[in-house]
Amino acid sequence: MRAAVIANLIRLLPLLAVLHVHDNRAAAKLGEDSSDSVLVLEMQRGEVMVPDGADPAALVAVLAWARAVVEAALELQGV
Repeated sequence: MRAAVIANLIRLLPLLAVLHVHDNRAAAKLGEDSSDSVLVLEMQRGEVMVPDGADPAALVAVLAWARAVVEAALELQGV
């Protein structure tokens, strides 16, 4: 993801009621379901549901491109 897109998403975090961020880099052929997408971040009303902010292994597993967004979301939550 480009830096400007990530910065805009981080700026919007406090305003969003629900956010789902998926990594859908898995290849899928035209017309096929891309159900291999991975949920990277889920927020509901300012609370981070995924990843578990108390689980160090879950935080280490966050993909590099999404790390800044996840960290900003956890900061908003006070984790």
